[in-house]
Amino acid sequence: MQGIVPFSTSGWEIFGHIGFADVSQKVAGLYSASDTAGMAGGGVRWHINQSIAIGAQIDAYVWQNSDIGSEYDLSAGTQQLYFQISF
Repeated sequence: MQGIVPFSTSGWEIFGHIGFADVSQKVAGLYSASDTAGMAGGGVRWHINQSIAIGAQIDAYVWQNSDIGSEYDLSAGTQQLYFQISF
């Protein structure tokens, strides 16, 4: 699910999203697993015109894993700067 809040006609907008993601964990030769993670993120974007935008975004993923004995709370995050062209 995603929500977008534009700032008037300036071309700026903020956005947020929540959902689920598939994550894979691998330790060479020792361990491999796949899990479903909860995710949330958000960012800001500026539309230079109708076809071109630049933005920054942060996402976080959290899940639990008990496949290797004890239960662990795991998390990961991403940060992005991007340039977008729409056709």
